[in-house]
Amino acid sequence: MFDVINRVEGNYEDFFSGQVETNTCLTGSSVGGWTSSLVLGDISEDNYVSGQNVYFSFRIPNGQIGANNSTDIIILNGPYISEYLQEINGFAGIRFSEIEGDIWGAESNNKLTNIEITDFGEPGYLSNDMQNFIEGRSFKASYEKTVYFASNEFVFDIPTLLRFEINTIRGL
Repeated sequence: MFDVINRVEGNYEDFFSGQVETNTCLTGSSVGGWTSSLVLGDISEDNYVSGQNVYFSFRIPNGQIGANNSTDIIILNGPYISEYLQEINGFAGIRFSEIEGDIWGAESNNKLTNIEITDFGEPGYLSNDMQNFIEGRSFKASYEKTVYFASNEFVFDIPTLLRFEINTIRGL
């Protein structure tokens, strides 16, 4: 987003050790659907790859393999997004729509459609003797579409390409 590629690398050992990471990338089934989160909070951490501070999380209810998946909840924030929107006269409250000129407060605000899920993955687990970790398969999904952020006039008219490829640790 905004020509920045945000990447962190996670691993199953940290996830299952209960270690809280500043930078995480995780997907799991939850009440109401599948939730994915990318948190890039500290670029000095070992698992930082590229990007700026960002928190991006969304939920897909009734997820299915294929491209017919939509979000019902999405959270997007971070200093670099707020600063960029301020520079281009965007509204400080991070809101967007896939529809240019969309109405502020419409049901279509902060929703993504046509997310393609290619693999739900499998969670990793500890061996029966609790000595070895057996890795699972990653959750994989992608999305690419122009979305429109709200200007200071509360009109969705600031275009940017929103593209993500998710290959995350599969939680429960």
